[in-house]
Amino acid sequence: MHNDLRPLPQGISDFEKLRMGNYVYVDKTEQIYNLIKRGQYYFLSRPRRFGKSLLVSTFKAIFEGRKDLFDGLWIGSSDFQWKAHPVLHLSFFEIARGGASELRQGLIEHLEQLAHLHQANLSNVSSLEQKFATLIRKMAEKNRVVVLIDEYDHAILNNISDLKAADECRKILQNFYGVLKDMDAYLRFVFLTGVSKFTQTSIFSGLNNLRDLTMKEYAATLLGYTHHELLNNFEGYIQKAATKLKQNSEQIVSTMTQWYDGYQFSDVAEIDGQSVKVFNPWSVLLFFDENKFSNYWFATGSPSFLFEVMKQQSFSPIELNNIRASSAQLGTFEIDKISLPTLLYQTGYLTIESYNPLNRMYILKMPNTEVEISFFEQLLSNITQAPAAATDNCLTFVRQGLDEGNIDFWCQALQNFFAEIPSIMHSHFENYYQSIIFAIIKTAGFDTRVEDQTNLGRIDMTIITSKLIYIIELKTRGSVQDALKQIEDTKYAQKYLMAGKKIILVGIFIDIKQRNITEWLYKKL
Repeated sequence: MHNDLRPLPQGISDFEKLRMGNYVYVDKTEQIYNLIKRGQYYFLSRPRRFGKSLLVSTFKAIFEGRKDLFDGLWIGSSDFQWKAHPVLHLSFFEIARGGASELRQGLIEHLEQLAHLHQANLSNVSSLEQKFATLIRKMAEKNRVVVLIDEYDHAILNNISDLKAADECRKILQNFYGVLKDMDAYLRFVFLTGVSKFTQTSIFSGLNNLRDLTMKEYAATLLGYTHHELLNNFEGYIQKAATKLKQNSEQIVSTMTQWYDGYQFSDVAEIDGQSVKVFNPWSVLLFFDENKFSNYWFATGSPSFLFEVMKQQSFSPIELNNIRASSAQLGTFEIDKISLPTLLYQTGYLTIESYNPLNRMYILKMPNTEVEISFFEQLLSNITQAPAAATDNCLTFVRQGLDEGNIDFWCQALQNFFAEIPSIMHSHFENYYQSIIFAIIKTAGFDTRVEDQTNLGRIDMTIITSKLIYIIELKTRGSVQDALKQIEDTKYAQKYLMAGKKIILVGIFIDIKQRNITEWLYKKL
């Protein structure tokens, strides 16, 4: 039944290979056509594994005049003029393997390879910048040149834990990209992609005509799959997954939406009545290949520097509950002044939930279940250094105890877990323990809210399961009785009385000297 499905383009970032192999392709060529018509110099940042390299390869095929590859696609029947241009394509993922010296040498070697390909002689040109400029001029003898640069920031991010090395790479790239500002007469089109967006002055000094697409609404769905595109292009795979998982197609799409959708790259939530939220394409393809809900995107490599920055800035995961940022904060990145919300947003761990045009502030959130579970799982490992087996056991028992309403069971599981954390990792601050409990519950997959606002105060933690709501107060001073009394006196439960679920009040006492939970008390309403 499903043997006639077109193959999935897993890991394929070469447009020619994708089209020649008859792989599934979600047609983005109308948007690409509009970009080409609209301007000449573009920059786009998106998280890793979002199809940036395939987009760059698509531009390459278009400007090389490969109309044959676009049969059946929107642009193939448009009025686009298929004139062949020489294309200078640089992928820094392949070039930037080490520090500054390796970056410079890699660029020189790559330019010389391209020069050989285009019959241009660079042997008498010494500096990296002169080689780049000379190559563009030589290529432009045939026609105006198209410059496509993929993962422009890879060398910097690769060295971000070493600020000196990162800045050395930045200076090389600033001089390298600076060549483009005097090349307008030779250039037909310039497109750069990356994960992060460094300030204009730090990288693209002088390129004043570089248009940033990152948060433009007309580029919001250029990468990733919209809900409509998912249904239109993967119907057979949705049905296949439904058969395998013994569900209907609507259930599969609903669960996929929870797991892999939710990324928003624009101020506006809808365009022409359609949501601009997109699915992570990498995760969608792997889900359809394996027919199993799992953390595919995160498994391709979590940036360890992200958690190192969190540790350096004493960032608590509790702060993820309500992050606000301006467009200036989201749009710029500085090596020596790393803003964690900016870093989390640009790397894909946070996305736009809403935008307030009055104060021009964004509210950010984690996009979906895949990111949420994976992030907290990794965070838990970083802030506790507990053995993996201890973490797995804790998650299993906490999940079971919370589902069943067995407070003693899941509190005991937390107690056992704290006993596994090396003493060097412990802290005398209450929010350390609150952060760990929060990370455990989130990793276990439950709706968990910290500093949950009510009209009379803030609930330390609220956990919502399919049938139960837990109202939790943590204490490191006083007693567990005080914790329970506070919940009752401040009527915290009132907020959830109409939720249609049983409510359990839980007081937990943490003894800082013993570095563990020592008592808990609960009351079922």
